[in-house]
Amino acid sequence: MFKISETKVPVRCTLTINGINVGISFVPTFRDCLGHKNIENIMIYIDVERALFQTSNDEFYVRVAKSPEEIKALLEVGFEYVCEKDGLLFFRKRK
Repeated sequence: MFKISETKVPVRCTLTINGINVGISFVPTFRDCLGHKNIENIMIYIDVERALFQTSNDEFYVRVAKSPEEIKALLEVGFEYVCEKDGLLFFRKRK
């Protein structure tokens, strides 16, 4: 597990109280921005995000379709549409 540095970035807010603008400066931490009291709660979300969205495999199966029947067959087995060129539709599916 890694540690998140508590980078401090100054923030300037302007509040209007009874028609008077009041400027407030403060330095929130990473935890303040997310609203967590414990850094371990932030780490749970980071671990979940890594598991769901970061894959080390960027290899794809690629198929080309021309007719509606071919397109339907590819979509049914999990291929996703990528682009169209010269009347051909290109699909991909992660290996």
